[in-house]
Amino acid sequence: MKTFKQNGLLFIFFGISAIAFGLLIFPPSGLLVGSDRAFHLQRLLEIYGNLKQGHLTYISTQAFGNAGQGINFFYPWLGLTPFLIGLKIAGPHIIALALGEAIIAFLGLWMNFITIRLSGYAWRTGVIFATGYVFSIYLIEDNVGRFDLGESVAMLFFPLAILSFYHLIYQSEHNYFGKFTWVFLGFSLALITQTHFMTAFITFIGFGLSLIYFIIARRISWSAILRLFAASILYMVATLNFWIPFFDQYLHTKILSPPATNFGTQNGLALSQIINNSLDTRIEVYQLQFGILIVVGCLVLISKWRYLSRIVRITLIIGFGLTIMSTDIFPWSLMTKTVISRLQYSGRMMPMANFFLCYAIAVATGNYLSSLEKSPKIVNRLTLGAIILPVILMVSVTTTLINTENKIHKDQTNTVSATSTMQNVTSNNFRITNAGFKNDIGASIYRDYIPDYGLDRQALLQVDRHLLLVGKQTIRPEDIHVGANTVVYKLETKKPVVQNTTVRLPFWIYNVREYRVIVNHHVSKVTLDRYHLARVRLVNNKVFNTIQIEFVPPKIYKISFVISILTLLFCSLVILTLLFTNLK
Repeated sequence: MKTFKQNGLLFIFFGISAIAFGLLIFPPSGLLVGSDRAFHLQRLLEIYGNLKQGHLTYISTQAFGNAGQGINFFYPWLGLTPFLIGLKIAGPHIIALALGEAIIAFLGLWMNFITIRLSGYAWRTGVIFATGYVFSIYLIEDNVGRFDLGESVAMLFFPLAILSFYHLIYQSEHNYFGKFTWVFLGFSLALITQTHFMTAFITFIGFGLSLIYFIIARRISWSAILRLFAASILYMVATLNFWIPFFDQYLHTKILSPPATNFGTQNGLALSQIINNSLDTRIEVYQLQFGILIVVGCLVLISKWRYLSRIVRITLIIGFGLTIMSTDIFPWSLMTKTVISRLQYSGRMMPMANFFLCYAIAVATGNYLSSLEKSPKIVNRLTLGAIILPVILMVSVTTTLINTENKIHKDQTNTVSATSTMQNVTSNNFRITNAGFKNDIGASIYRDYIPDYGLDRQALLQVDRHLLLVGKQTIRPEDIHVGANTVVYKLETKKPVVQNTTVRLPFWIYNVREYRVIVNHHVSKVTLDRYHLARVRLVNNKVFNTIQIEFVPPKIYKISFVISILTLLFCSLVILTLLFTNLK
């Protein structure tokens, strides 16, 4: 009865906290300024619009300049489903993002609470970690300052991946994962991959290095290896919908990857800067930080080092190490020409460091409170304080930010029009209101993941301006219609176009076998120019011509999507069954 009452109160607390979090991160008065705001808004709105029509989104025809950019081949979206649910319920309004964030925060709180409980820790330790981690200043910065919805959601699954991997290797008896640890591991890794590829990439590097150590040190059993193999199979099946299109396009097209912003330079974060930002606890674009609670918590743990448990010491050391790797102290310049440069910037290690530091502080706090069991009133008060403090700080930081931006931008709030560029949309001088949120932002240009075949400035300009190259003449189409994975150009010329004239479209092509072109209601052949832009021939002498180009996904894409969805749903059912039967 006591446990039921506790969990009931926890349900209410998590629910209220999550709703407050969603409304403060995405205030209805206007979206706060964030560096990746335009990118994620465009993706969400296009994916939502296509799903409403019963289509999956493979190429961007209603966003990123309507040029057929294949961002969704390389940037997963399934983990952002709560935002799509918000859009379904509320429509294209800011409140939809707040609703989606509230759903994510609520699920994140429960998932991380259960993860700690599965690891054998007390109820109070689970709650302390869940609130301290989900409402950590770094994840708030991720949501607001960077507006990196993918990474911020993926990091909520990260603790389950790390702890299930740990318990699978060590097969400890002091946890509730049991023989099905491999299910938790495969499932959590699949969720990370379905949300943010870079987080998955870093996680796999960490797991790979750990496995090499365990094998060399002979600290891994054959049963653990077999369970890792089972987790790998489960993971691959659960992510087929991402990997099949990814490799299909990557192997057939040379892709322009996001650039490494500060590898090989002196622009990495200084450790003192991270500490100063954390003590200041003020959210700003590109001001990465952990927040004052983690800094103070780490200082307390260092001062009590000899009293800490082994696991707390290890996780604290890992957290400090990852923090150092996030700064200019680490020699990142030596890795400029390696696969590590795909990380783009050294700060990629900070979200992982944030987890390890939060975990160490939460476990140490839980252990300390357990030592005071003879004084239940003191324990209850300290526990309540440890749970409430991160929530209070979250509310304080976000309301301060909202008030600051309201003051700065009260005369500068703009809606986003169809002529906006990436620079205006992400500028610190603009906020997006509900009106702006509903407007077309498809003109915002984003260069990453386009075909990389010697980019010509003139060709890029023609793509940005939606210009067709008819023979040697540049012409703006009379009209452009866009649909799911489809663009229709209506072309009008002063004189009939000469028969068999070649027309280059402002449209990127990846694997050319998966595209179809219809010219004046007749299927035509699509070819490529030197930049991987689409070319077609006009076979009739006409003044008015209609050219429709569309991406036709292979059947294996749709089959893999169904398989992955069913696998994830089955894993969810299995995990829920295990929780109800094993976790009390």
